[in-house]
Amino acid sequence: MDRVKGCLSDWKERLLNRVERVTLAKSILSSILIYSMQNMWLPQGICDELDKITRRFIWGSSDHNHWMKWKTLTQRRHNRGLGIRTTWEANVAILGKHIWTMLHDPSKL
Repeated sequence: MDRVKGCLSDWKERLLNRVERVTLAKSILSSILIYSMQNMWLPQGICDELDKITRRFIWGSSDHNHWMKWKTLTQRRHNRGLGIRTTWEANVAILGKHIWTMLHDPSKL
């Protein structure tokens, strides 16, 4: 979480429009966690906190109404969402891939 917060503090929220924020959230913020999620199961509380940090970055620090629901942001693009994966779903998918590999190719390390 410290690395994610560090990246967000470096990016100036005021200088980015919302499209740029969504792009950064999809590419950078989610990829920072991939290495950690490959090797361990993240608790639900940590996943929720990381999603909260991502939501705050995308929507900005203002307290007015948000431009889109989080549920819409996390839907696939062909379902009229923006395709942002939640941390929990990404963790389950990555660990599920490892389990599938172990079951179907036991010779792998």
